[in-house]
Amino acid sequence: MVNYISIKLLRKARSYLKDRILLITKDDTWSHQAASESIKLFGKQIVWIKENFEESLNFELANSPPKITLISFLCPRIIPSDVLNLVRLALNFHPGPSNYPGIGCYNFAIYEKATTYGAICHHMHAKVDSGPIVTERLFPISADISVEKLKLKTMEILLEIFIETLHIIREELLLPSSNLKWSRRPFTRKQLNMLTRITPDMSPNEITQRIKATVYPGQAGPVINVAGHDFYYSIPDREPIA
Repeated sequence: MVNYISIKLLRKARSYLKDRILLITKDDTWSHQAASESIKLFGKQIVWIKENFEESLNFELANSPPKITLISFLCPRIIPSDVLNLVRLALNFHPGPSNYPGIGCYNFAIYEKATTYGAICHHMHAKVDSGPIVTERLFPISADISVEKLKLKTMEILLEIFIETLHIIREELLLPSSNLKWSRRPFTRKQLNMLTRITPDMSPNEITQRIKATVYPGQAGPVINVAGHDFYYSIPDREPIA
C-alpha cells in the first residue's frame, strides 16, 4: 500500500534571507551520504527529513521562508500536489532510467534482460515519476548481473548526479533540461509482487529469469506455488552489498 503525506492547515511562513532546502530521504547508508554532501554545501539551509515525514513536513512548511526547495532522494513516500504547490522547486532522484519508472525498477530491468540501466533527476509532479527529466545517466549492464550489483552501481551513479545537481543549485545556475520522456507507466507494487510468483506451468527459462530478478537479501523473494501451496525460495541470509 502506498503511503501519502497529507498536509494540514499551514501557518503563515516566516521570512528568511536564504532559501530553506528540505531533503527527504530513507534512513539508509546512501541517504546518509546524500545528506552529508548536502550539509557540506548548504550548511544550516538543509533540513533533513528521514522519519516522521508528515509531522516534520507540516512543521517545516509552516515555518520556512516563501522560497523552499524540496529534494527527494530515495524517499519512500509520495509527495502530493498540495505540498508541491508550496515549493519553488521540487526534484526527485530516481534509481532507474526513463524506461523504468515506479517501484521494482531493478527487478524489471533484469527480468526483461535490459542491456543498459541508469538513474535520473527529474522535477516532481503529483503523479509518480512523470515530471520533466533534468538529466539521465546510463551505463551498460551484463547479462549475468544480480539485483544487488545493479543496485550498487545505480546508487553510485545516482549519488554522482545528486552531488552535481546540488552544485548547480548552489551556484544558482540553470538546471539542465532533457528532451527525454518517461516511456511507460510506472511499475506498481502489485506488478512487483506478481513478478515473484512462480507456478509449475512456467517454462524453465521463465522460472530462472523470475528467480534471478527477485532474489535480494532481506526480501521475501520468489514464491513457488504447487497444488495451491506456497513454497519460498531460499534467500541469502546476510546483509546486501547495496
